[in-house]
Amino acid sequence: SPGLPLVLAEREGSLYGGRSQSSDVFREIRETHGDVMDALDAHLDGANDATQEEDFETSEALFHEWLHTFEDQASGFSSPLLFCQLKYKEVDTQLCDGMRTPNSLRLSACAVIFDRLLSSLTHHTALIDALKDEVFRGLWQGYQADSHIKGEFFNYKPYYVIASEQESKMGSMISELALLTEDKRTLQLPQKKMVRSIESRRLEGM
Repeated sequence: SPGLPLVLAEREGSLYGGRSQSSDVFREIRETHGDVMDALDAHLDGANDATQEEDFETSEALFHEWLHTFEDQASGFSSPLLFCQLKYKEVDTQLCDGMRTPNSLRLSACAVIFDRLLSSLTHHTALIDALKDEVFRGLWQGYQADSHIKGEFFNYKPYYVIASEQESKMGSMISELALLTEDKRTLQLPQKKMVRSIESRRLEGM
């Protein structure tokens, strides 16, 4: 795969003299900074694969439906551990089956299971709650303590989505830079020809 930046450049290449010019620019960049470009492409591909087909509205509706059954079924189990194991298997093999990871539905459901498992610990303390909130704040931007109680995960944007958006912007900026560089080279060609023409005339007059 040529990678997102190269694909973007090729799509927009017709605006600056054709597809091949933009492709040549990126090939030159890859020859000089191949490792960096490969690493960037890997990040872009992974992040975009995880989010490009995610329907957040549908995921939120499915999550709240699942959360309702979660609360209804919890009282029917004497073992919180067994209940959490069964619900995780349900998330893994049914609720999120076939979906790319990470995704908001899986992340939110697992957070609910994680919270219930921690709450069932015999020596549950304020420290455990504090550590849990630290973990959740590291997963969602702007997460507020106790938001998990009402299942309000979809009020916040996961950091993997933010990272994907930033990486996509970076890819677009790199492609635009390459196009501008090629455009500058194209503009410089007439100047070089003019200089060569003047030099040729001088040589002819000698």
